[in-house]
Amino acid sequence: TFNVYAGTLSGSGTVGAGGTAIVNQDKTDTAALIGSDAVVAAKGTALGGIAVKKWASDDAGTESTENIRGLAVTASGKQVVETVAATLALSGVVGLGVTVVVNTLEGSTTASIDDASINSLGAQGQNVVVRAHHDADILSIGGTLSVGLTGGAAGAVVDTSILNHTTIARLSDSDHATDNDPLYAGGNVEVSAIAREHLRDYAVGAAGGLFAGIAGASSVLKSDSATSALINQTTVTAAGNVTVNADARADVAFGTGALAVGAVAVGGSVGVGLVDGSTAAAIQGASVTATRRTSSALRRTS
Repeated sequence: TFNVYAGTLSGSGTVGAGGTAIVNQDKTDTAALIGSDAVVAAKGTALGGIAVKKWASDDAGTESTENIRGLAVTASGKQVVETVAATLALSGVVGLGVTVVVNTLEGSTTASIDDASINSLGAQGQNVVVRAHHDADILSIGGTLSVGLTGGAAGAVVDTSILNHTTIARLSDSDHATDNDPLYAGGNVEVSAIAREHLRDYAVGAAGGLFAGIAGASSVLKSDSATSALINQTTVTAAGNVTVNADARADVAFGTGALAVGAVAVGGSVGVGLVDGSTAAAIQGASVTATRRTSSALRRTS
C-alpha cells in the first residue's frame, strides 16, 4: 500500500518556478503452490470443512468465505495506491509550475497445483479448489497553479498509471509425458481466477498572468494485465463438476481540466485510457472426466 502526499510552494519577485514528482512502483509476486512431485491425500473427513476465501463475480469482486471439505489452494494479492501531488508557483513577473505522477503496478498472483499427485483412485477425497485473486486500487490526484502577476505563467500536470499484473489459477502436470501425476476428487473441481482494477484519476492545471497564461493537464491509463484459469496437460477425475472460470474487470474514471488566464491564454487537457489485457479460461491437452465440465471467461471495462 502506497499513501504518498507531496507538494511544492515557490515564490519570487521576478521568477518563481516549482515542481513536484511522485513515482510509485509495486512488483509484488504472490503464490500458493503444490508441486515438485508432492503426494497429497486430502480426505476431507472433517464435518465442518475448512474456511476458504472466495470472490464473487460482481464488479467489486466481493470477498466472502465458504466451508470446503477437501483441498484448497488459494492466492490473493492487493495493490493500493493513494497519491496527492500539488505545485504552487507564484511570482511578480513569471511563474512556472509542473507536477508529475507515475504509478506502476506489476507482479503476479498465482495459485497452482503442478506436477503433484492429488488423492488416488481408491481414496478420491472430496473437493479440490484452486483460486487466484488480485485487486488493484489507484486514487491519483495532481494539481498545479502558476501565477505571474505582471508577466506570464505556465502550469502543467502529467499523471500516468501503468498496470501489468498477471493473475493465474492452474492445474497442470509439466512432466506428464514421463511421470503422470493424476488428480482425483470425490466432489467438485474448481479452477478460478478473479481480477479487479479500479482507477480514479484527477489532474488539473491552471496558470494566469497579465500578458500570458499557458496551462495543460493529462491523465493516462494503460492496462496490459492478464487473467487466466487453466487445466493444462494433466489428468483430472472428478465425481462431481469441473469448473474453469476467469473473470477480469476494470473500472476507470478520469477528471482532467486546464484553466489559463491572460491577454494570451492557451489551455488543454487530455484523458487517455488503454485497456489491452487478456482473459482466458481453458482446458488444454488434458484428460478430464467429470459429471459436467464448464469453462468461462469474462473481461469488462467501464
